[in-house]
Amino acid sequence: MLAVLIVAGTAFALAQEKSIRLIGHGVEPCTAWVEARKDGYSGGYGDWLLGYVSGVNLWGPTGGRDLLRGRSGQELIEWVDRYCRLFPEQDIQSAARELVLDLGRRAKEAETPAN
Repeated sequence: MLAVLIVAGTAFALAQEKSIRLIGHGVEPCTAWVEARKDGYSGGYGDWLLGYVSGVNLWGPTGGRDLLRGRSGQELIEWVDRYCRLFPEQDIQSAARELVLDLGRRAKEAETPAN
C-alpha cells in the first residue's frame, strides 16, 4: 500500500511538469469508474484503459520491456478497481498511469536475477 502512495505522489509531480491534453474516459473521475464497475462491467472505461496501456506498451518509454507479458485485461481492470476505490478523487488517467508504472516496476523486477 505504501508503494502505491509513493508512486501516486511521483506521478502527480510528473503531471504537474507537463500539460498534455487527454480525451475519452481517462479525464473522468475514479468515482465514474467505480460506479460503472458496480455490476462488474466496465463498458467503455475498460476499453479506454486497455487501449491506453497497450499504446504505452507499444510506443511508450518501457525500456524495451513488454509490460503486458503474462497479464490479462481483467487483471488490469481489477488493478484500477482497487486504485479508484483508494483514490476516488483522482481521474482515470492517473490510475492508468500508476498502473503502467507498477507494470514497469514488476517487469524490471522479473528481469533481475534472484540472489
